Amino acid sequence: MAHIKDIIGCKKEVKKLESICDFLKNTDKYIDYNIKLPNSLLICGKEGVGKTYIAEALIADSQREIFNYNGNGNNVKLIKSIFKKAKKSANSIIFIDDLDYITLDDDCPVYERLFKELENCEHCHIFVVATVINKDNLPDYLLEEFDNDMVIELEPPQIDEACEIFRPIFDVNKIGEDFNINDFCCFAQDWTFSEVEEAFNKAARLSVYERNEKISMQNLIKASLQLKDYELAEEFDEATAYHEAGHAAVSLLLGGEAACIVLHNTDSGFFNEKKCEVKTYKDRERRYIVSVAGKACEEIFTGTSSIGSFSDLEKVSQAIEADVKILASQGFEYFDSIEYNSPAYNDALAKKVQADIQKYYDKATELIIQNRPLIETIAEKLRDKHYLLYNDIYKIFNDYNLSIKKNNRKAG
Repeated sequence: MAHIKDIIGCKKEVKKLESICDFLKNTDKYIDYNIKLPNSLLICGKEGVGKTYIAEALIADSQREIFNYNGNGNNVKLIKSIFKKAKKSANSIIFIDDLDYITLDDDCPVYERLFKELENCEHCHIFVVATVINKDNLPDYLLEEFDNDMVIELEPPQIDEACEIFRPIFDVNKIGEDFNINDFCCFAQDWTFSEVEEAFNKAARLSVYERNEKISMQNLIKASLQLKDYELAEEFDEATAYHEAGHAAVSLLLGGEAACIVLHNTDSGFFNEKKCEVKTYKDRERRYIVSVAGKACEEIFTGTSSIGSFSDLEKVSQAIEADVKILASQGFEYFDSIEYNSPAYNDALAKKVQADIQKYYDKATELIIQNRPLIETIAEKLRDKHYLLYNDIYKIFNDYNLSIKKNNRKAG
């Protein structure tokens, strides 16, 4: 049975759960102070993020009798019956898992009945815990019954937390010596426990099929890509390799954190950075330079420009345009006209976006030309296994920096 103390990460959410648990266990003490207590908690998040686990931990620690609702959109009698039983057994908890799975119909009779029952819950003698994938699927009148302070929105874990959360999955004697959990968590950013577990099981089947003694990191990468409808590249594509190497190298040179590079079998690939908060406009500009670096690198080294390059340009253009509009609305005049739909405004906006893209492209080009050996090494390493993980990339980068220092000492 899960308990709040067993929850890894989610520090802010754990504190809230501890606070809720205290008034669930000591309701009468709070009532003595004439405090109006909330009567419900809504836990939101994508599938597999841990909503049910967290709800069950709270319920277990509350030491209240639990009543589960597992009905459907037409089962009003069941919800009335559960609330009736819960009132007789108060203090109690009613748990509704996947509330938004009941129906997408705002006029759902269960939603209407639940709304009425919540209105009649006083002093927290009956407390409702519900989980939803997307709270926006609930009708407004029902959502308003959940106090803003009683809504927990769960996000996929940060990498450090993910390493602890996912570690039990890989704590088996069949995992290969080349496995590094930090590398995998950087690769599988934003993944949930259930997604990682599914990837591990698929990798285990692949390993047995290939008659391997251990589950290798490559098995895990292959299996993980297949879950996202990709296949690891079987042949080396030079243009793709240089494109992704450009993204990675420029990110590293500008102080970003590279997470992984993967080539897949559609003659394309992807580069991911470790998630980080964008705090300043300078952070955004760094990302724009990294985004156009793939196109710049591909053109410098191969003389080509792939579909991926144009896709990068389209995304960057849209992001820069959004930024410029925000700045303009705040009084930074870039345009001849303040009328958003006027030809003058649109012409000025297009010129501004084009000028910014050219500026970022020139900066990326400068860095690539200055650091050709770094990009060549990354691209060449991709030739071997068609992917590079966090530690692979940083070994290349650290070795490159050491070689520069040695050359500088010799020159001095």
